[in-house]
Amino acid sequence: MIGDYVVVSWRAPYNGGSTIFAYQVTIRQFDGLTFTEDLVGCDGTDATIVLQRQCSVSIADLTAEPYGLAWGSDIYAKVSAINVLGSSQVSL
Repeated sequence: MIGDYVVVSWRAPYNGGSTIFAYQVTIRQFDGLTFTEDLVGCDGTDATIVLQRQCSVSIADLTAEPYGLAWGSDIYAKVSAINVLGSSQVSL
């Protein structure tokens, strides 16, 4: 956590020889089952996010809908890479 944001970072997976041009970052909601893409702080099509392999989500967004997380909750994110070959497996 940095200030009022949570930083999500990841390592690039094997790309099959093709450049990764986007990532899909989803964050688990309060129900513990549903994952939702954050297109504000973690828009995986943003070139800076693709290059740095990290993004940040505000705590205000995480405590609001659709996430609805309580303050102090663990935060779980899944990331998959996208290139001309398709989407990678989702991170664990």
